[in-house]
Amino acid sequence: MGVLCNQCVLIRNTKYNAMSSIKWVWFLLLIMATGLSCESNGQSSDEEQLSLAERIELAANYSDRHEGDAFLVMKDGNSIFEEYQNGYQSSQLHMLASGSKSFSCAIAVAAISDGFLEFEEEVGNVITEWKSDSVKSTITYRQLLNLTSGLPPGESPLRGGRPASETRTSDAISADFIFEPGTDFIYGQYNYQVFTEAIHRKLIELGMNEDPADYLERKVLNPIGYTNLVWIRDFDGLPYLAGGGFSTAQDWIKYGELILNNGNWRGNQILESGLLEECFVPEDINGAYGLTFWMNSDALVYLSRENGINLPFPEKRYNIPMAAGAYNQRMYIIEEENMVVVRFGRQDNTWSDAELLSLFIDGEEYNAPVY
Repeated sequence: MGVLCNQCVLIRNTKYNAMSSIKWVWFLLLIMATGLSCESNGQSSDEEQLSLAERIELAANYSDRHEGDAFLVMKDGNSIFEEYQNGYQSSQLHMLASGSKSFSCAIAVAAISDGFLEFEEEVGNVITEWKSDSVKSTITYRQLLNLTSGLPPGESPLRGGRPASETRTSDAISADFIFEPGTDFIYGQYNYQVFTEAIHRKLIELGMNEDPADYLERKVLNPIGYTNLVWIRDFDGLPYLAGGGFSTAQDWIKYGELILNNGNWRGNQILESGLLEECFVPEDINGAYGLTFWMNSDALVYLSRENGINLPFPEKRYNIPMAAGAYNQRMYIIEEENMVVVRFGRQDNTWSDAELLSLFIDGEEYNAPVY
């Protein structure tokens, strides 16, 4: 497969839907000027139908045409492409929406490593309001994070619900269950609000003057140089982990690189790799979801119907876990290529993950399989 040389980095700011011929010539000259051979596995790029540079260009243009704001690619630990689209600036904090959920996996892994959490631990041990409830008392942290606890979804501010700042943790804790724990999958925010409160109470018990966002920052973000993440906070002052994160694309892709490298950052093991793997084990009810991350699976037909994410892609040839948020915020972890792709955008009902990834990986339009 033809690849961009690691030393070849292009940063673009575009206002139009396609790169001008001048920019394209400049792009190629930049690659040639390095004096390096852009080869992969001993094969030159002209042996492939399209080089990685050309495929990235196709995908970036697709993002741009579909209300894109940013498109970044990191390969082998190096930034090889960075484009800001439709007037968006690199320094602007961008809504991650439900892409924010992916941080809860890191919080859980760090807390387990620190000895004050277990995936199979009953949440009622610290959410004491659940202790006397024969159903709620059985809920585990794994079930909160894989959305099989039985809690209702809660009100989403992106779907006409109350603003996140007006929601209360007590609403989630006191909500009536809509199914028996471990029997169904319901996507929503209440699970993460309860998780946030549980972690907060545990930190208080340990005498730490931190909330879950502070803990995440200290344990995970600071060590990787992630400096631009802010949170909408709920009525109780806690970070809205379900969908309230705002970040720059340059920082969010750092987090993706940490995940791609099994919790290792530049030789330092930030998150325990064996525990991190648990975040990518699909649960039995919805095989497309692990613990806060989506995975390439036939079960994503469900996700396509319910949340507008158009996968599987492509016939499961590649394993592409992703963090996904409303209005097409995406972090793709492309393990086989040792790459992370971050895409920011705005609402566009014609957007297709499968189309973008087909352009990015195959350099051609996506032909949906017939079921």
